[in-house]
Amino acid sequence: MQKRIISVTGYRTGNWSVAAVARRHGLSRKATYKWIRRYDPEQWDGLKDRSRAPKTQARAIGDEIIEQIVAVKRQCPQWGAPRIHRELTQLLAEQACPSVSTVSNILQRLGLTRPYQTPPPVHPRHSFHRTGRGQ
Repeated sequence: MQKRIISVTGYRTGNWSVAAVARRHGLSRKATYKWIRRYDPEQWDGLKDRSRAPKTQARAIGDEIIEQIVAVKRQCPQWGAPRIHRELTQLLAEQACPSVSTVSNILQRLGLTRPYQTPPPVHPRHSFHRTGRGQ
């Protein structure tokens, strides 16, 4: 941030060219032009780091499909993600229906599933006890 401020102020005072400012502070001319371009409309806030995360998710599941998943689950609470997926493919077109794993993720996110419980270990009725070697 410090290099950005010094570079922009050095250029804005008119004492140095963009190439001289970039060379003096160890920046590329492209980066220096970027900071100058950001400084003009936003002032000092334009020199801060920006998020690189996408603003939207192109393949996000729509609210109406989530509502249909929840409705099917509420009608038949014993059904899991594979059966709900099968029902949705009959209700919706193939391409509009999310995958089984997506249905499962939505159900888990909304708290509509139970965690898988492993069965307890099976112990034999009669314990086998060895008394010793060769006996």
